[in-house]
Amino acid sequence: MEKGKREVTGSQNISFRVSGDEMTHDRGYQLDYVLSSLENVQDLITKTYLALNERQRFTESDGEKLIVRLKEVQEGSLWTLLQVDYNSLIVPATAFIAANPDFVLSTIKDSYSFLKAKFKAEKEGKAVHVEQKAEAGSMAIHDSFNGDNQTINIVIPAGMDKVAEQLQPQFSKMTENIDGKKVKSISIGDSLSSSGSDEPIKFDINDKEVFSGKTFLSEDEFQILGKITSGNFETNRGRIEIVQSDSDELIIGRVYTAVIDEELHAEEVWKQMFLTKCPYYCKCRYNKASNGQLKVKEVIITDWDNERWEVA
Repeated sequence: MEKGKREVTGSQNISFRVSGDEMTHDRGYQLDYVLSSLENVQDLITKTYLALNERQRFTESDGEKLIVRLKEVQEGSLWTLLQVDYNSLIVPATAFIAANPDFVLSTIKDSYSFLKAKFKAEKEGKAVHVEQKAEAGSMAIHDSFNGDNQTINIVIPAGMDKVAEQLQPQFSKMTENIDGKKVKSISIGDSLSSSGSDEPIKFDINDKEVFSGKTFLSEDEFQILGKITSGNFETNRGRIEIVQSDSDELIIGRVYTAVIDEELHAEEVWKQMFLTKCPYYCKCRYNKASNGQLKVKEVIITDWDNERWEVA
């Protein structure tokens, strides 16, 4: 087993509630919203597992070890109880996960709270200071003042900022159906009871703007054929010319800023990549303009295609 990892087996309960005029027992649940909402929460659960392990793709083997089951549906708004079963699942051997048997839900809630606090402070023009601690404690937020200047201090478990960034696109997707009427809110908690052990997190119409962000990562990976034209091995950054792309977001022939995943920090591979057409798996980081238009800020290289590496 990889160093710093451990194997876990067990199950966790997660409640999922969608409220709105189209989500009532008397009127009936609009099926499009039901299916997309359940699909979104399943994606959020699997992507949480991937984010904790600094991975991008959910494999067939992962699907055999991590299964999400619908256990119960309560009348009223669409209120369901999901059971997350996992068998011999590999997770980081951190104090946070060791102290939280419900680590999937705890990670989702801390990531939500971290991003919401950070984006809200930035929107209000406040400085943000993030402190990471190796201890098992959950996230904490407090203010500090230096004269008239206010700083929002956010204390998080080590590595939670990267996990939260990877989950941001999924949080944004969770809010897509929320319009303030047909679907008013989406809540995620630990039970089908208002007296559950923890307060659920709740997405509402205001979270659409909060989680869209000015800069965010694309949700899905895609493949490209590209040529690194310049690079800095120490910083994992460079420039890449796009030769082929499965995504319409990238323009063939254009050169973009490239960020290579830290897991690919191997000098021999860098030498092979430089000025050579090579196949990669990628995501895009976008800037969002005030008019809502998206522009690719940089290409994130998450992996390379070993099967095509020699023949590209």
